[in-house]
Amino acid sequence: MRAAAEGVGRPEHVRGTFWEMRQLQMAIYNPAAAIRGRVSWYLHGRLLIDEMRGWADDVWRLRRWGTTVPGRDLAALLNEALGRDLPQRFAVTGRVAFAPAVMRAGDRTAAVHPHGSEFRLEFGWKGAGQARGVTPDAVSAAGAAALWIRGSGLEELAARYPFVEFSAIALARERGDPVEHQWRTMLESVEGDPEGFHDLITAASENAVLRGCFPYLGHRFALAEDAFTHDVLVTAFLIRPGWYASNRLAEGWGFEWDANAAVAYMVDNVRAQR
Repeated sequence: MRAAAEGVGRPEHVRGTFWEMRQLQMAIYNPAAAIRGRVSWYLHGRLLIDEMRGWADDVWRLRRWGTTVPGRDLAALLNEALGRDLPQRFAVTGRVAFAPAVMRAGDRTAAVHPHGSEFRLEFGWKGAGQARGVTPDAVSAAGAAALWIRGSGLEELAARYPFVEFSAIALARERGDPVEHQWRTMLESVEGDPEGFHDLITAASENAVLRGCFPYLGHRFALAEDAFTHDVLVTAFLIRPGWYASNRLAEGWGFEWDANAAVAYMVDNVRAQR
């Protein structure tokens, strides 16, 4: 036991995986914790099995009963809920149990997903998600989808169906100024944060080439061609306050620069892809 304990004290001398070493440490220094760990793994396994059984039951119910009305699939239920003839009708996309019913017209889509006893809606435009909502009422779900497909704006849609929600950037896309809206929002978010992306975003916003791109900010600063695509043209990461590393995804990493040099490099990369 003493030799084993000494071995545990020097992990570099213990052969095997980290998990094996950890189990050995627990068994030697805290047998009760080791036993609890085994019991915990057993209980989690049983919970996982129960979850899988519940999911299988849900799949069976959806295949047999559709969503809420026995004998009807989701698209048929929603088409009946419309209660009138329209050029656009719901159709199920895909063959899985949870496939949504989708209505399309031009560059607009309205998808309705079964969500337990409710309906989850997603409203799309030009490939971008514009709004979403959840309602237990099939008539409301079908009506909201039809209103959107007929060309309703976001504010009108939410006023008519209060369960619909949309973001400020979605409204900016609809109004035609998503790029300027995003830059204004981003500049406000970095104001007073000199140790973050403040210098780079400020310098980039003053450049005409970069200001025409759609910016994203998270763990990195990224620029896309427009507000309807997530295809990134160039990115920049914060290395330390005031210094950044930038790259174009196809060419790998650039060097570490201050804000002005990083902007110049980003401009060259954006121009090269246009």
